[in-house]
Amino acid sequence: MPKKTPLSSVETDIAKRRKAQVLDAAIECFRSRGFHQASMSQISAAAGMSSGHIYHYFKSKEDIVAGIVERGQEELSLPIAQAKKMPAGTDVASIFVAAVDEAVALHKDISFAALTMEILAEAGRNPKIADIVQRNSASLHEDLLDLFEDKSHKNRARLEICAALMEGISVRALRNPRLDADLDLDMLRDTMRHVLSST
Repeated sequence: MPKKTPLSSVETDIAKRRKAQVLDAAIECFRSRGFHQASMSQISAAAGMSSGHIYHYFKSKEDIVAGIVERGQEELSLPIAQAKKMPAGTDVASIFVAAVDEAVALHKDISFAALTMEILAEAGRNPKIADIVQRNSASLHEDLLDLFEDKSHKNRARLEICAALMEGISVRALRNPRLDADLDLDMLRDTMRHVLSST
């Protein structure tokens, strides 16, 4: 006789799926309409559930943005966690350089870039959103410093420059429709390698 799954586990799995459903719908609404123009009723319609059902999982649009930002952090934290399992003595900088292609592909995706800009623009107006974005960014930054096992000012500066390079790709993707043709990945890898190895 098959083992029954505890009801609490079933409810937890359902809640996770429902939350993911809301976040997916909100992402599309924020991308197409902007943060302020996307109403909770529009998000609920896109998610295929009632507004009351959404409020069961998220109290406000700010809470939904927090969920989107946290999901993004989890996705970025996964390769960091994998890198931490590498053998002692592994050149961490080389791991970053090797990941440039994948990182560029993500940041130059127009949908990703548009959502990022929308959330950052709202962070400039809304202290609650700014706090969410800044706390998640700081947490990710500390994870990276732990990976390098170097929390010196110089290494913090290196990582800030690398972050600026990657986030700048999103800005350029929105500004330059010829980005694929104009961007030289070998040059970008060399730049990242130089920044990470600078003394």
